[in-house]
Amino acid sequence: MSEYPPTPKSESEEDLGFVRQPIVSWFAPGILIDTGIKAVLSSIFGAYADKREIQAALHQKDLATSAQKHTHDYSERDELWLDFTADLGDGWDSTYSIAKLLAAEKLSLDHGGANFETTRGKILIMGGDEVYPTATREEYNNRLVGPYNSALPYVKDESPHLFAIPGNHDWYDGLTAFTRLFMQKRWIGGWQTQQSRSYFAIKLPHNWWLWGIDIQLDSDIDQPQLDYFQEVAKKHMKQGDKVILCTAQPDWVFTKTKKKDSYKNLAYFEKSVVHKNGGVIAVTLTGDLHHYCRYEDKDTKGKRQKITCGGGGAYLFPSHGMPESLEIEEGEQTVAISRKKIYPDEKTSKGLIRGAFLVPLKTWSFAMVLGGLYLLFGWVLQSASVGTGESFLNVLAGNQIKMTNFGQVLFTFAKMIQSSPASFVFLLLIVGGLYGFCDARGWRRLIGLVHGLVHVSLNVSLIWLFTHWNSSIGVQVGTFTNGFLFLFEMFTVGGLLGGFVLGVYLFLASRLFGINMNEAFSCQPIADYKCFLRLHFSKDGELTIYPIGVDKVCKKWRFNADAKNGESWFEPKQGHEIKPHLIEEPFKIKI
Repeated sequence: MSEYPPTPKSESEEDLGFVRQPIVSWFAPGILIDTGIKAVLSSIFGAYADKREIQAALHQKDLATSAQKHTHDYSERDELWLDFTADLGDGWDSTYSIAKLLAAEKLSLDHGGANFETTRGKILIMGGDEVYPTATREEYNNRLVGPYNSALPYVKDESPHLFAIPGNHDWYDGLTAFTRLFMQKRWIGGWQTQQSRSYFAIKLPHNWWLWGIDIQLDSDIDQPQLDYFQEVAKKHMKQGDKVILCTAQPDWVFTKTKKKDSYKNLAYFEKSVVHKNGGVIAVTLTGDLHHYCRYEDKDTKGKRQKITCGGGGAYLFPSHGMPESLEIEEGEQTVAISRKKIYPDEKTSKGLIRGAFLVPLKTWSFAMVLGGLYLLFGWVLQSASVGTGESFLNVLAGNQIKMTNFGQVLFTFAKMIQSSPASFVFLLLIVGGLYGFCDARGWRRLIGLVHGLVHVSLNVSLIWLFTHWNSSIGVQVGTFTNGFLFLFEMFTVGGLLGGFVLGVYLFLASRLFGINMNEAFSCQPIADYKCFLRLHFSKDGELTIYPIGVDKVCKKWRFNADAKNGESWFEPKQGHEIKPHLIEEPFKIKI
């Protein structure tokens, strides 16, 4: 192993070679467009340029030798500590707060009056989505490498090792930046990467294994990857060996929230590779949903666990909507699992939905886009009315602002839609877009339709209000002054009210119907309630899992220009210390 240099001298934060980033604002128009385009492109071209097949081709000369060479062996140790985090590489405050805790040599944690001493992992597993919003060299540097370099610049003695599986955001550039960062024995702070593929097999003490699989963009596990794990299992696994399986998304949850057959690919891998060769899946770890949620098999008395722990830095995802129980089809067998713990708790998670009301204030640029759409619709309607000889805006300006006149306003609007194909198409785009935005199934999709019609009604009402008001103060329709004033009014007032309507929809839809729950949180976004796992393999072969949570991440930092011997470059300011705690009592798994 190459030697990592001591902490370099830095006079200022700029010398560290990265720029601290705010948490991603997912409703910012630029990010929505850029992420959407890259997601579509990666889906289209991913099948034609699958990096997993290229990785396999580089090591395909002798599969048995390759499997042995790329199996990472820590089995000679009597005991071992291992850390797991996922969905990191986002805003500085949340990502660095977790990195700082992972870097600490010891963490003392209290729960139920008992104190538990934990040790920094010899191995750190990153369980997917190592960067947001999309994978680029610059984003990885600013949002992942920079924070982790700053948290643990150097380890004098035995440096911990780092392994990572890619999530969908890592795949948005075809895995190019991920390959460069994680598959070339590079240093990320005091952690050194070890893998040469986007998947890996780690042999742990006392007949334990940890396998990290790459499911690309929710696709099938490729044949070369199956061949690799088949060879590892045949040559190195013993009957009864226990496997911790790391995957990039909780497919057991998706069987209820997305598609019934979501677990099909994972079930096939478990049956044809692990079970076929005598192994036992004891724990499945994942991220993708940015919270903590643990499920337990009902028939194994706690021996088999499925854990989502995606709290490494990205915005909080609601925890209260997770199903209480699930039935998973594993081939010919149906396995029942029950939910044991969520973080944050249900009351807290539900309460945080109220933040959706502040969409227009938290993401003002998105509110401006809504205002711009309202303005454009008014422009289209007015332009269409010119050909009819009856100005749409002049008609509205003559109607007093009274509820009894609203019916007449809607009638005028309907006449314009009827006589203008462009206006009708625009109407369909607005209502159809918001109908499609609703992620419900069955009759609940009608909620999206209602949402679209509310926006149209608000748009027409604002056109009426602004036109009448401007006319009442002497600003006539068609003048430059009226156009400028109308533009200002629609962008500001229209944008704010449109954003508020969206916030009300997200609150009601998610709280009452469990719809658009991701958007109800990503629109905020919430940096707090982060989590990671610490695993301990004891001398007697028992695995203990410590789920660690942080209710409030640090948001005030001081630069430590005198850092040396591995000390962090940034420390919390006085009164803003990070306070980790155990989410639940550590639980043991012994098979």
